[in-house]
Amino acid sequence: MAADSKVAYNFLGKSGLKVSNICLGTLTFGMSKGSLAVYECSTQLDTERSHWILDRYVELGGNFLDTANTYTGGKSEEIIGDWLQKYAHAWDNAVPIEETLRTFDDLVRCGNIRYYGFSNVCGWQLQKIVDFAKYSGLNQPISLQQHYSLLCRQSEWEEFMVCKNEGIGVLPWSPLNGQVFLFGLLTGKFKRGEIPDKTKSRIGFIHTDETRALMCAPAWSNYAENEVYWNLLDVMEKIAVARGKSIPQVAIRWLLQQDVVSSVIIGATSLKQLDDNMGASAGWELSKEEMAELDAASPRMSYYPYEMIWKVNGPDRFNEFNHSIKI
Repeated sequence: MAADSKVAYNFLGKSGLKVSNICLGTLTFGMSKGSLAVYECSTQLDTERSHWILDRYVELGGNFLDTANTYTGGKSEEIIGDWLQKYAHAWDNAVPIEETLRTFDDLVRCGNIRYYGFSNVCGWQLQKIVDFAKYSGLNQPISLQQHYSLLCRQSEWEEFMVCKNEGIGVLPWSPLNGQVFLFGLLTGKFKRGEIPDKTKSRIGFIHTDETRALMCAPAWSNYAENEVYWNLLDVMEKIAVARGKSIPQVAIRWLLQQDVVSSVIIGATSLKQLDDNMGASAGWELSKEEMAELDAASPRMSYYPYEMIWKVNGPDRFNEFNHSIKI
């Protein structure tokens, strides 16, 4: 860790691994015509520009990268080289989870990897993973990489409860709703009544031919008239202006102040973007009032059986000593 680091560091879950609380996502590294259409748009980075981003990230104190063999058809992995994180990217219905966990355990015991984690799983899957590893005497996962943002909070209901109970660190991906399917909806660059520029955003690129949306992403029309989305942006902008911060910094800071989050995975297509995102890491916090205002504006849809749980378990039924998690 750099002595003059501009970021903060957290232990990842209950492991001994200490990571910068801003993780650099690398979905924007590399261009590939053999993969999703959005990988061909101008926001993708060639090798040289990707290396600039990596160099600057390390210079700022970052020590944590996210990549996968699905990013730009494997080009991202080629650019990063030996810095690959070991992840099970999603639940595989074709392979028994017991086999997967024994393989990860073998890799740890052989010294090939230090730790492992999972990504994009639901609550029952994560609990099964933890229980099998625990009661079989295997090394347990230390992290869960999950889509989490002010626009996507579904994992708060189940997956993050498991993480809190089991000491698993959460690594939110797409904190600005900016990965390949989501276009940076929380960056503040989109305005009411304006069509996104096709040369400056993925959603603008998709909008030029919305048949592409059927293949890889939602269409802009899904958001153009969505008042919940626009009202949330208004609240974020108000807080950003009052605090002298950017809208992306507010979005990332909200995540960093969730007690289950160890590090937030960001992405950048320029040094300016990287510096701005890293500015959310340390040196300031959102107030309780600002956090509450963002929570109120952020969509957190409830579904059965949670409305029933609310009725039975009001605030008077929460016991801080029973290790349950307050909903």
